[in-house]
Amino acid sequence: FANGDTILISLYGAGTLNNATGKVSGNTIDFPGSASISANTLTVGVGTLTLAKVQSFGNQTAVLPATNVELGRFTLTSGTNEAINIDTLTLSLGVSGTPASDVTNVYVTYDTKTSSVKPIGAASQSWSVSETVPANSTLTFKVFAAY
Repeated sequence: FANGDTILISLYGAGTLNNATGKVSGNTIDFPGSASISANTLTVGVGTLTLAKVQSFGNQTAVLPATNVELGRFTLTSGTNEAINIDTLTLSLGVSGTPASDVTNVYVTYDTKTSSVKPIGAASQSWSVSETVPANSTLTFKVFAAY
């Protein structure tokens, strides 16, 4: 099946089926009757998600040393057909002019939750999470660190 396809099933009916029998009388009848009965239509949908940076956050400047500096803000938007389960957040850290290890105490906030703090920066950091984004919803992620 593909996105937008529809599925419709029917109970087939005809006047000569004799496919149901009375428990006491033993009489046979045609189930569901002489005409077919259609069920509700099911439309196939595909789950989607979109990750984007929050444009209104903009580029930032911080005076060193700095703590709890917001490095980035992103939104994850689910499609209308299904919820999204998030199990891992992975951050790729691109730093110019200084090693990634100079970026410390990296953490992520989302919804009302805060991830664990990664004490030493690295080119890539991951957090195990368990979060569900309901269908047709948006979840905002904020990344913080010290340097």
